[in-house]
Amino acid sequence: MDRNKFVEVGNPIVLYCELSDPEAQVRWYKNGIELHSVEGLHIQSEGTMRRIVIQSAEFSHSGVYTCDAIDDVIRFNVEVE
Repeated sequence: MDRNKFVEVGNPIVLYCELSDPEAQVRWYKNGIELHSVEGLHIQSEGTMRRIVIQSAEFSHSGVYTCDAIDDVIRFNVEVE
């Protein structure tokens, strides 16, 4: 999986991590600050898949996103161009 994402302004950003436990709790962070679902940013859980979807990328969405599943942490570097 490519953990370096380059996205053009206006395009969606979709990040996902797959877990072994479908009941596992996951927290998403951007630059160390916890994210929550708001308009234009959706956190989704489906089976063992955890996803964060940003509908329309802006320059301010650039940063380091983290999928924290307690026993496993996945980081994504997102650059909006």
